[in-house]
Amino acid sequence: MKDGKKAAAHLGKNEWSEMIHASFKQGKEKRAGAFRMKLMDLSPDGKKVKLYCSQVYPTEGFAHPKSLEKKLVREVGPFIEYIGLQPYIFG
Repeated sequence: MKDGKKAAAHLGKNEWSEMIHASFKQGKEKRAGAFRMKLMDLSPDGKKVKLYCSQVYPTEGFAHPKSLEKKLVREVGPFIEYIGLQPYIFG
């Protein structure tokens, strides 16, 4: 995904991606997380793209005991701390 050779998702207009799991740097640490994207607009020539990207939801470090994290993510999805729609609402 980093070099742009592999698509993170294949979306049609107004479609949401599945959760995309990735590793993110936070300072000197790497943390696991997941996010979703929605293709809001795409011009016929592909020159105009409007893509909404959710916040990154943690997939580790949110449950006690820690052994529950993988099961929870697998069964119900990543832990959503805050559903902020301001970026979506304001375009």
